[in-house]
Amino acid sequence: MKWYKHISDSLDDPFIFDLMTEFGADGYLVFFGTLEIYSREFLPKDGWKLTITPAYFRQKLRISWKKSQKILAKIYKWEVSYEDGKVIIFIPKFTELLDEWTQRKLRSHSGVTPEILGTEADTDKEADTDKELKASEPFRLPSKEEVENSSKPLILENIDKTADELYEKKIWPKVHSYKNAMLKRGCNERAILKSLMQCLIKKPENPWAYCAAIMKKEDGNFNARDYEKNHG
Repeated sequence: MKWYKHISDSLDDPFIFDLMTEFGADGYLVFFGTLEIYSREFLPKDGWKLTITPAYFRQKLRISWKKSQKILAKIYKWEVSYEDGKVIIFIPKFTELLDEWTQRKLRSHSGVTPEILGTEADTDKEADTDKELKASEPFRLPSKEEVENSSKPLILENIDKTADELYEKKIWPKVHSYKNAMLKRGCNERAILKSLMQCLIKKPENPWAYCAAIMKKEDGNFNARDYEKNHG
């Protein structure tokens, strides 16, 4: 889908108001950011569910995954679950937001006109209020073998997890700025991960300088290793 319908008075919706009261602007971001990802990937068939990795979710919204989880848990109209390290989201009432072409496509597949739905919070929460987000697996540092041999998507996911852990434990409040700067600079992802892992273990007084020093050595080492592995 190229676009979905966004209600112009969403800020006056009681549910959105409550999300922003509790989580600030991040509540708005997670709600509508998820809708954008959902609509971009949406396939016009009944029961379709969005399946993505936490790393992708974190990269797109640029906030802590743990905080995103807390916000998703409050959106009782959505069904959120976890399977094989991925996030699965089903928005039963998404059909009202479809563009006209997608609505026609969905009707042609199901023979049923999509129900017309509002965005206001439904006071009757029914059984949805009892659904809680499943606890994510406890964080653990990747092993040396995982750092050296994991695929790039898994390395990026571990970078996000380690950065989130540094942030959540208040070891390094600006860790995501560092991570994004290193990625934008084109530094080796394995080197970035190793620097963050060492920072989590050592808890230095100046995390940025500490990690930058590690990067000076490890970036070249991992680049040479990866080149030899791919071309040797």
